[in-house]
Amino acid sequence: MAMHGDGCSMCREAEEKLDDVAQTLRCTEADNNVCLQQGTDQYAQPIIMQHFPMFRESDANCTGTDAAPLEERENKFRERWECLSKESTERIFAKLKPRAVFTGHTHHGCHHIHADGTPEWTVPSFSWRNRNDPAFLLVTTTKHSMSVKKCFMPQESTVIRTYIFGGAIAILILLLAFLQ
Repeated sequence: MAMHGDGCSMCREAEEKLDDVAQTLRCTEADNNVCLQQGTDQYAQPIIMQHFPMFRESDANCTGTDAAPLEERENKFRERWECLSKESTERIFAKLKPRAVFTGHTHHGCHHIHADGTPEWTVPSFSWRNRNDPAFLLVTTTKHSMSVKKCFMPQESTVIRTYIFGGAIAILILLLAFLQ
């Protein structure tokens, strides 16, 4: 919300923070003794986690069981509404040079590789209210590597059927015990 570049006070503050983080990253990347004396850790490419996806035209290239339905994949995203603007995405990538981006908002899963090679994972909704097959990502990182695994929760329909089956068995057991 604060990366629209429209000069609002929240936007200016966010852009200043982005510049501060970028400066700290450049300092540690250069392995500058001043940075090390200030207690700054050794450089590692940052990982961005945010609610809105980075700019992309649509979910057309997204596949998998948790991707948007086929009829929705071609729908164009509205910049600054369903994703960050192209300008903001390019600014963040240029300043931070992230090794990965993790986002949400669309309720559908997507793995997208940006033009500069940065991978982005859009996490599907973790709520049965939004989809029958919620999921989450398990991410393991080290300074120079990263592993991403998608973990699916049981489908709501499976849980409901299990409760119904379990309830029917419990009632049957009670009836049998009562009749004996």
